[in-house]
Amino acid sequence: MFSKLFGRSEGNQGSSLDEEERRRSPALDEAIAYGEAHQPEDGGLTLLDLGAAHGTSLESFGRRGHRIHVCDLLGGLRRDGGGLGPDLATPEVFGPRTEELLPDLKTPKFHIGLLWDLLDYLPPETFPTLFQLLAQRMDEGSHLIIQVGYQRKMPAQPRMQEVMEDLSLRVQSGEPQISCPRHRETQIGRSATPFRVERSFLCKNGLMEYLMVRGS
Repeated sequence: MFSKLFGRSEGNQGSSLDEEERRRSPALDEAIAYGEAHQPEDGGLTLLDLGAAHGTSLESFGRRGHRIHVCDLLGGLRRDGGGLGPDLATPEVFGPRTEELLPDLKTPKFHIGLLWDLLDYLPPETFPTLFQLLAQRMDEGSHLIIQVGYQRKMPAQPRMQEVMEDLSLRVQSGEPQISCPRHRETQIGRSATPFRVERSFLCKNGLMEYLMVRGS
């Protein structure tokens, strides 16, 4: 599996904290470049973000002619009263609760799915169900972008990732407070059918990025 190491975007030595935290997402760059080269003639790309998307991200994608549907999965699971307790790990519980939060199956299929800083906060037993639900909403050849941590500690809440107009990311910092599960590529790959890992990128901010493609 091809892997690259990516760090913060370069800038002048007197840059502010926000500028220092801006970086590229190689998986996003590749997915957008591929999607824009193959996008339908009658419109731009459609993206599904399973995190708490920032307003700037909506504007940045909109300026490129793309539409994004925001589904704050973790926030929704916590708000509905069930929380993220042990019962969530069972498909009988996770499946229906997640399906209520995802777009209806009648919604046009999505070209790109964003799972930034999400899987580390879900029980791994939920992964196969989540990927199956996403596969129902995405066509063959569409892409998923996944981030998981590789350091021992991670913030207690997912990092907010703000997509700028040039597609760079401004990542909200968070103090490492809880243990990180450090999911392996093989574990994610086994759970992700019908998606497969196409590229992987080791980032200096403690996150591993995977660009996944939906198979048949």
